[in-house]
Amino acid sequence: MPPPEITSSRSRWPWTPVLLSLLVCPGLGQWNLGRRLAGFIQGGLALGILAVFLVVAYLDILTLMPEEPPLDPAGMLSLSLDITHQVIARNQTRFLVACLAFGAVYAYSAAEAFWLVWRERRRSAPEAQSRLR
Repeated sequence: MPPPEITSSRSRWPWTPVLLSLLVCPGLGQWNLGRRLAGFIQGGLALGILAVFLVVAYLDILTLMPEEPPLDPAGMLSLSLDITHQVIARNQTRFLVACLAFGAVYAYSAAEAFWLVWRERRRSAPEAQSRLR
């Protein structure tokens, strides 16, 4: 089944979808190109990975919090640094996998947006040359 045709970007500059996927959010470039489902899936994957990462970290922090935390600033700083080191030590592999998965979704989204824009520009170039003749 051939991929659905993309609609041209509303912007004058054709590389806007690539920058949207790179700098704002994965899938936003696809959304801009009219590929709503692909953009929704890629953005949802990225946000889901980020949400799972944050929930796991939050639950680990809750298990390490003492019932009576110190109220002085130095004690609070010391406690927060200790908890941070323990959470990182416990979940190094899990956090690495989450970061790699997020990076893979991010890279795929940017690469696909680049490929779609490049393909569309290549298709429209011969048409523009034939109109000039």
